[in-house]
Amino acid sequence: TKRYLLCIISCEKYRYRKQLIKKYWLNNLINNNDNIDYLFIYGNDNLSNDYELFEDELHLKCDDGYIKLNKKVCCLWQYLLKRHSKKYDFYIKCDDDNYINRYKFTGLLTNTIHIDYFGIYNNNKVAEGLCRNMMVDKWQGPFYEGCIYWFSYDVLSHYCKNITDKHLKNNSLEDKLFSDIVRAKFPIKLYDGNIRFSGYPYYNNYAQIGYCND
Repeated sequence: TKRYLLCIISCEKYRYRKQLIKKYWLNNLINNNDNIDYLFIYGNDNLSNDYELFEDELHLKCDDGYIKLNKKVCCLWQYLLKRHSKKYDFYIKCDDDNYINRYKFTGLLTNTIHIDYFGIYNNNKVAEGLCRNMMVDKWQGPFYEGCIYWFSYDVLSHYCKNITDKHLKNNSLEDKLFSDIVRAKFPIKLYDGNIRFSGYPYYNNYAQIGYCND
């Protein structure tokens, strides 16, 4: 059985989402899957240490804002490589505005267990330059969208060994950046199976449970 660490990327601004996530889908997912652990991820520039663990929260010494999300996620992967080396087979990056269907999601994890790097395929070309006040480097091909993607320990190791400050400066889009760093060794491919396992706050399921309240 493969072990997964689900990393839910959040921030202090949206801290209220944590209890809603746990109530409406996370507890159900975790309680029915012994092979999935989770952490909520926050940034805090004022930490005394590079990271601090508080129960189910990991606080990283970095900016907590969206504009510098690429650096926050990079700090997370570097932390996991140092502290969770070989403990998990796969790492899942998940935004805090997802609503995950347990049955469909766990089924997809099983169906893609042979794939080192997997996500929602995006082939919409992003123009080089500024995008929403964030830097974007040249187009290198399709990437997996940042809302949720997962990858093996080998991918984690490859990313951490190859990411540089120059990469982070030239590409603020964390999902495109991740794909660009690893694509030569772990190609981004179109998956022909069913990946309808999650929703977003503006979908009906969120409105019905009162999740969309900001």
